[in-house]
Amino acid sequence: GRLFASSHNLKGLYASLGLTPLHALCSEIVEIARLGGLDGAADRLARLEGLHGEVVAIINGHSGNFKQ
Repeated sequence: GRLFASSHNLKGLYASLGLTPLHALCSEIVEIARLGGLDGAADRLARLEGLHGEVVAIINGHSGNFKQ
């Protein structure tokens, strides 16, 4: 389903960027979705959203360093 596909895609992205905690959470969500259940998915999605927000804030805070 969509949960599996989305979390699988994000897992690859986070691995490529070296964002290990986000990759680990996505791996857990992928496994939950693969097994066809949702138990624990909401908690992990909430944690993922929080960590993702922190990463975005850090990137946005440093975006001035990349201007030419």
